[in-house]
Amino acid sequence: MVLLNVVRIVGMVVWAPRMPPEWSANFLHDSLGLLLLAAILIVQMEASLWKYVREKRRHRAGQIERGTPSTPTGPPCYPVSGAGS
Repeated sequence: MVLLNVVRIVGMVVWAPRMPPEWSANFLHDSLGLLLLAAILIVQMEASLWKYVREKRRHRAGQIERGTPSTPTGPPCYPVSGAGS
């Protein structure tokens, strides 16, 4: 959130000399709304990712406890030299 706010202020400083004086108040108000929407979106994406990772870990832990891991645990599929001779 702090980084987004810094970008917003830097943008205002860069564009302010080319704009009329009334522009700055509107820019700050409008950009704050966009900043808040972006922050909400970022937090929602982070929470969704965290939930996905947590459920994936819980699912794998459940498979291991039941003895049915999703990764193969048997002998290798390729012939091993020296086996059976």
